[in-house]
Amino acid sequence: MEQLQDLYFQDVAKADIAGSHSEGLSKFAQDLAELTRCSNLEPVATLNSGHLGGTAEVICAAAFDAYEEHFASVGVSRVIRVYDFHALLANPSALQYPILQLHTRSRLSSLSWNSYLPGRLLTADFDGGVQLWDVGTGADLNFFEEHSRRVWSVNFSRTDPSRFATAGDDACVRLWSTGDETSVATINVPAPACCIEHRPDDNTQIAVGCADERAYIYDLRATQAPLAVLRGASRAVSYVRWSGPDRLLAASTDSAVRLWQDPGGAGADAAAQRPAAVYRGHANQRGFVGLDARPDGRFVVGSETNAVYAFSRGLPFHTACHSLEGGDAPGQRTAFTTSVALARRSRHCLVANSRGVLQVLLQS
Repeated sequence: MEQLQDLYFQDVAKADIAGSHSEGLSKFAQDLAELTRCSNLEPVATLNSGHLGGTAEVICAAAFDAYEEHFASVGVSRVIRVYDFHALLANPSALQYPILQLHTRSRLSSLSWNSYLPGRLLTADFDGGVQLWDVGTGADLNFFEEHSRRVWSVNFSRTDPSRFATAGDDACVRLWSTGDETSVATINVPAPACCIEHRPDDNTQIAVGCADERAYIYDLRATQAPLAVLRGASRAVSYVRWSGPDRLLAASTDSAVRLWQDPGGAGADAAAQRPAAVYRGHANQRGFVGLDARPDGRFVVGSETNAVYAFSRGLPFHTACHSLEGGDAPGQRTAFTTSVALARRSRHCLVANSRGVLQVLLQS
């Protein structure tokens, strides 16, 4: 209730400054409607990797494919697990088994589905390698190995299905073509690169989050220096996600998610120094807990409290929170969220934790 009161006074005060009290009331009504549309995260199904492999595992990443027919998870078990999403929704109470399991040489840190070619999946590993898979056949199509240390993040371009990028602990961002085993370009960033994502509407720009408390926007046609440097975090930037074509979210291990407006646009050097908004409520001081965003302004972030928090870009506080099953075990480290992923065609969400639990949620 206190948060709603603050929101009301904020909306009305801004409108009064502009000379229109009625616009403030209208803005508050819109915010209230958005809050009621996304105030719940309801569990649909729960999958536990421990039931499949005999022991629990840390799931490092999970994601839906572009058509929401399948989703996949990867982690320290060196196994890629692919599930049939339609079959799960048809019978969510049944014990769910992967329709495909692919074994890899190393522990896996990240994955990315191709937006145009169904079944094409990239995975990145702890030893600096990246593999391209055909999930339909289970074939290993190509292997890419230039990073000298762990690859933290891999990301397909959304506008060119043959291009992807990787971010590594060796302070390098590498640009690739799926048909070539060697990278087409390398960007040397100031610190270990934790995350990367192509701008969704512009194949010439890419966002990078680094361990030096900054995020960067690079123009891939001139990579000698960043197009914009996004300051504001007090610890490492662990995730960058575009929330629409001109808004960037960056999560850091200071328990905050920051929003920048058009950070790679005109006047970026001046405007990008200060975030447009800062979102808090989750706990993140140690590592990777997950962040994902939709173009409509909704985003979710994980927490070291073994929970996931849902936000709407226009609201200053979280709209929903859900705690995972699979909590603490005697003698083991406290369970924490490790990955979150939003569906683009529905309101479903994937959330995974350090106990190998993977849940499908429905936001309503």
